[in-house]
Amino acid sequence: MISAGLEPWADHARPIEEATTLPASWYTSPLTPAREQARVFGRSWQLVGHVGQVAQPGQYFTGTLPPWRYVVARGDDGKLRAFHNVCRHHAAAVAGGCGQGDEWVCPYHGWTYDTRGRLRKAPRVKGIKDFRAAEWGLRPIALDTWGPFVFLWMGDGSGRSSSSSSSSSGGVSSSAPPPLEEWLGSAGERMSALGLAEPMVHVAQRTYELRCNWKVFCDNYLDGGYHVPIAHPGLAAQLDLGGYRSELHPRLSLQTCDPGASADGRVGGGRPAGYFFLYPNIMVNRYGPWMDTNVVVPADSRSPDRCRVRFDWWLQADALERLLAGGGGVQQQGREGEGGRSGDDGGGAVEVEEAVAGIEFTHSGAAVLPFVRESLASSHQVQVEDIGLCEAVQLGLEEPAYGVGRYAPSLEQPMFHFHQLLHQAIVGAGDSNVDSSSSRFSFSSKKV
Repeated sequence: MISAGLEPWADHARPIEEATTLPASWYTSPLTPAREQARVFGRSWQLVGHVGQVAQPGQYFTGTLPPWRYVVARGDDGKLRAFHNVCRHHAAAVAGGCGQGDEWVCPYHGWTYDTRGRLRKAPRVKGIKDFRAAEWGLRPIALDTWGPFVFLWMGDGSGRSSSSSSSSSGGVSSSAPPPLEEWLGSAGERMSALGLAEPMVHVAQRTYELRCNWKVFCDNYLDGGYHVPIAHPGLAAQLDLGGYRSELHPRLSLQTCDPGASADGRVGGGRPAGYFFLYPNIMVNRYGPWMDTNVVVPADSRSPDRCRVRFDWWLQADALERLLAGGGGVQQQGREGEGGRSGDDGGGAVEVEEAVAGIEFTHSGAAVLPFVRESLASSHQVQVEDIGLCEAVQLGLEEPAYGVGRYAPSLEQPMFHFHQLLHQAIVGAGDSNVDSSSSRFSFSSKKV
């Protein structure tokens, strides 16, 4: 039985040609976040970072996936672990940001934990009864890796919140989640085949705050390129949109498009551009020598109309090596119309610097390369355009005049697939109308 406040969506079982879209209440109801925390984000592997952030013993980073706070660390034994970033005493966060060390000291009362999560010091607790320090370490979170990526499973294997299902004596979930490789299934094989497992170097990151539901951002990504020629003229000039193709896997949708005749080194490179969506909220873009990951999460655990998107940009290791050696084999011009212009009057350079001002570079050598800065400026311009679209859509969803929409059948199969998976998760596991057993459904759009 569906949660109060969410309208039923009977069309999940219809063909896309007949179906209406998810009702607006799925994007606007204040009751939606709690349901999604339990049934969507708590029952899926979540991309939270990369192994380069925790390469050495003692290195750690923190983050949030509301309502969860986490810390990922490499222990003194070299093992990678994750914990709920909540002191077992009175619930303050024990770690902040990122860094390296051998312990975390809670800023509230000084309870101290090592990077294996063990409680090492609990000051001034004389007289406490039935207390064993070994039973009061940080609560663990299931962790796995795929290529350079670090994933966490915030719930236990049955989907219940680990904060409620863990025992007070050890914090171990009552059942283990599926191994990441098994959970990915054919998606992992397809992502590897299209270059996501190639040696890459992390060069930059940025977080965007949006005034829209997180699903609006996903929908925008999954419209089969429908909005690209209208909303992203600079990007459209780089792609052959007439041959935009999509394919579906149980938890993955993949959109591919060949570079256009005028594509520069950022989009070209002899391979199609690939846009991967891993349910429920992970997007990976592979184009030319570049890869970027976009992970969208609710901005907090109560507001359905706010989300946060973390972008990470990567360059092929061999391409970066050539660029650092002088640029051989990689074109370094910007992309006209996307904020990467480098005109003779110097105006393009100013525009590029304004665009990259909010980007945090993580590779000092890459940070000074014109090709890198112009490419990231181009990417930022696309995000600015998408943010405007997504925030306008959220306002429209809140209008009483809007209830449901329709799909463009030849283009928006990836979006429909996403909505079906969401419906299956929210309404209940017994819903069998989403076929997740077939290895692939593929189609091609010849007209955009």
